[in-house]
Amino acid sequence: MSRPGDFLRIRGARQHNLAGIDIDIPRHQLVVFTGPSGSGKSSLAFDTIYAEGQRRYLESLSAHARIHLERLPAASVDSIEGLSPTLAVEQRHSGASSRSTLATSTEIHDHLRVLFATNGTPHDPKTGRPLLAQSPQQIVDDILTKAAGEFIILLAPVSSPDPARLKKEGFLRARIKNKFPDLTEILEAVDPLELVIDRIQIQNSNRSRLSDSVELALRLGQGRLRVAFTKPDFSENLKKDDLSFSTEPEDQETGIRAPRLTPRHFSFNSPEGACPDCSGLGHRLSPDPEKILPNPTLSLERGAIAPWNRAQPRIRSYYRTLGRELARHLDLSPTIPLSEWPASARAFFLHGSKGRSITWQTSRGGRLVREKKPFEGIVAELDRQMATLKSDSAKNRLRRFFTPGLCATCQGQRLNPNALAVTLGGPRGHGHNVASICQLSVSLAKDWLTSLSIPSGPSCHAFDPLRQAILQRLSFLEQLGLGYLTLDRSMDTLSGGEARRARLATQVGGGLTGVLYVLDEPSIGLHPADHSRLLDLLFSLRDLGNSLLVVEHDEETLRRADHLIEFGPGSGSAGGRIIAQGTPAQIAANKESLTGAFLSGRRLLTFPKRKFQPIGWLRIKGASAHNLQQVDAQIPLGGFTCVTGV
Repeated sequence: MSRPGDFLRIRGARQHNLAGIDIDIPRHQLVVFTGPSGSGKSSLAFDTIYAEGQRRYLESLSAHARIHLERLPAASVDSIEGLSPTLAVEQRHSGASSRSTLATSTEIHDHLRVLFATNGTPHDPKTGRPLLAQSPQQIVDDILTKAAGEFIILLAPVSSPDPARLKKEGFLRARIKNKFPDLTEILEAVDPLELVIDRIQIQNSNRSRLSDSVELALRLGQGRLRVAFTKPDFSENLKKDDLSFSTEPEDQETGIRAPRLTPRHFSFNSPEGACPDCSGLGHRLSPDPEKILPNPTLSLERGAIAPWNRAQPRIRSYYRTLGRELARHLDLSPTIPLSEWPASARAFFLHGSKGRSITWQTSRGGRLVREKKPFEGIVAELDRQMATLKSDSAKNRLRRFFTPGLCATCQGQRLNPNALAVTLGGPRGHGHNVASICQLSVSLAKDWLTSLSIPSGPSCHAFDPLRQAILQRLSFLEQLGLGYLTLDRSMDTLSGGEARRARLATQVGGGLTGVLYVLDEPSIGLHPADHSRLLDLLFSLRDLGNSLLVVEHDEETLRRADHLIEFGPGSGSAGGRIIAQGTPAQIAANKESLTGAFLSGRRLLTFPKRKFQPIGWLRIKGASAHNLQQVDAQIPLGGFTCVTGV
């Protein structure tokens, strides 16, 4: 005997063309709404059930919170009982921004950011050397090993020092130019000041004293200390390189220190992580030489340089004089066409004198003035103008000389050099940074992460839970047939079916229970070979304790559903009624059900045979967008062509 809580009970549903429907929908099952287009499936699933779930959620919020939210109208229905919190994965495209990628939309990127912040190895962006951090105990062990038997002076680099205050605290000396004067003898400002913390011969018997001195040096030196080798009387340095140590990631040779890493440092939507030149977009407008010098038949005198030729009259006169002077510097006639210019002349005009000063005459205030300075080049000038102009109309005029392309600074990776220099999985050159992981396909990223060994260090306990959370989401994407997509793929470039399945993977990865999911044709865009994996994922979502309402026409989905509800009999005013409901077997046996007729084989689809003669061909050569591999294709014109594949 069923209990009231086992059903979602709807009475008097009249939204759009629904004809006052009364229905009990079983909960904790995969229920499929099917029937002709326009028969009322979405009106009940989305515009009644989902809409009422959202409205009730908003009504549960405080009055203050509701002030900032749009008020939702009540659905046209007498009553709905047994309604759980609702989430929808709809068919219409979400209109994602260019900053939204597959990794960010599925929360994979959020977990990767935490993983790199806690377990990544930072490197010097210029040299590639790892920036090492040590605990105080590791520093003590290192000193005992590297300076065994030596006489050393332990130094703390103190920023903004006050020698008088340090003297009162009991410190006596500092190192300046390899000498160790008394603090009272230091007359000129030294910042940082290398304060002498201890003078000691390194022996195991002195370990306790060394540990105390290291702790003090690190506290005063803000996590840094140096070890200087000295004579037995501690009078001056020996000619040996100091040892440098830090509790923060640091290059011990150059002193370059990595910032204390947080998840924000690996987000291209955060100022701490974004590439400074493209603001984390991965692409930017750049001056295009082909648009700057568009017509090879023109000379300087006839306006070969398009941005100069389109300037205001007063500025155009200045550019004309400048062009002649630059041509004179290059020993180039201003009357010969661009096509006869040597490559070096084109490069000079476009990219400047590379810092070398040149002399030219310009007109200022009606008189000629000779100037000697580097020429920045037209490309750099346009970049500078675009960055400094305030007027939108002026920027729009400049944009005609620009072309969108990869950001030259980050090469499309969106992050700044410091973030890109943090790696996981091996020394730099072998491990991956966040961006290079996101350049992998879902399947390759899953394989790499599976093979990754747990790193050592104080944060290693956080590694495996984070890895498992990422692997779980990657597995869901693979199950949904999205293993070929790269993690950095922009959501606004995905098909509607791909975007919906990505959102579905996010929902499953969230691990929610007791939720009513409403899905609109999740099989669209999916090859029949991948349907079973999609359905397996939907059933796993059900098995977490959720209910699923799926608007669908796919045969395999209909056959595997727990419960079918058929709408009809027609569309619009001829629909809006429940024709049949039950298990797939019950629907197949129902003589009144059109869906049942096809499920049982009583009716079959037939296709007319006809010959098709193309009226022409659309020929495509070397298509390489996204994951296309230099595809050549011919598409017949004047016919109906289907593009299919897994």
